[in-house]
Amino acid sequence: MKTAILTAALMILMTAANARTLTVTTNSTGAPESNFKVWVLQPGSDAIKFRVTNPAEEKIVLKIYNDKKEKVFHRTIKNKKAASILCDMSKCKDGTYTCVVLRNGQEELRKPVTLK
Repeated sequence: MKTAILTAALMILMTAANARTLTVTTNSTGAPESNFKVWVLQPGSDAIKFRVTNPAEEKIVLKIYNDKKEKVFHRTIKNKKAASILCDMSKCKDGTYTCVVLRNGQEELRKPVTLK
């Protein structure tokens, strides 16, 4: 029982350390604050997951580039809802890929992910 709890705690800690979170707080014209957050996760050895919360109808662009700086994935989202996009990378070669998130044309996040 103790081993299972310790294993679960270590998995949560590793996931939190591996996922880079960006939080941006905006407050325009007295409106309530909204927190934009984005994560790039690697749920398996052949997948990359983007998670976006509170996009506030902004244009969010998700991209993945290979080591030759060639774009292998591109998706644009523009809605109020949170989004979770899973990219199947099983047909891509092993190596390091760069995940980029743009918000209204400005780079918010750049994270390398290694597929094995």
